[in-house]
Amino acid sequence: MKKVIKAFTFWFAILGVIVVLLNILKLDDMNIIMIGLNPILNILSSSSINISVIPYLWHILSLVTMVAYGLALDGIRYLLRDMKNK
Repeated sequence: MKKVIKAFTFWFAILGVIVVLLNILKLDDMNIIMIGLNPILNILSSSSINISVIPYLWHILSLVTMVAYGLALDGIRYLLRDMKNK
């Protein structure tokens, strides 16, 4: 359990759920938190691809990208720890 709480993936997943909840509760009307602070979604929102056609796709993509950021940071931490031990 301690390893899970120390993992970036766990905290980024919780952050992603909070961001989606704020957006669903209309506390982020202009999508500043969900899209503006997420570089991948920011690029997708300014592209010519129309993602708004599918309901809740922005929310799903927000969760997926937040978990991906956590996995990337955990991977970097693992690689640094592995290099340090050699």
